[in-house]
Amino acid sequence: LYCKAGVMSEEGVDARKEVALESYVKYKMIEFRTMCELVQRHVFPSSAKTLVRLGQTLSVAAHPRLKAEVDKVAGLQKTLLEKVDELRKHMEHECDDLQKEATHIAEKTEVTMTELRVAADALEDLCAAEDWTLPSYHDLLFKQC
Repeated sequence: LYCKAGVMSEEGVDARKEVALESYVKYKMIEFRTMCELVQRHVFPSSAKTLVRLGQTLSVAAHPRLKAEVDKVAGLQKTLLEKVDELRKHMEHECDDLQKEATHIAEKTEVTMTELRVAADALEDLCAAEDWTLPSYHDLLFKQC
């Protein structure tokens, strides 16, 4: 369209596309690295504290519902670790073609990131407030500084 209208040359359009793809890839890599760091520094340790508390309570008062909660937290922690590893593998993917790299990010890495986010959000709901080291959705939505 830009070439037909005489606004830009084909080389100019290609250059703009390359810059946009490069920006997208760099932005997403920062987002993925940040997510891995948040999970390892905050989400996993917070859920581990909750799991310890639940385990101690379960040892005192065995109850099927409590056992189910322990299993749920443990399962979500396992998912966290698996998805962080998977996300890191995706981040190591390198390609000389920026279009292929951007497509890989959009089709594969973004899916893993979403699955990781779902597990982290579920753990936020299960963790005690004093164990959770990040601002919760409730804090962000309803509490003012």
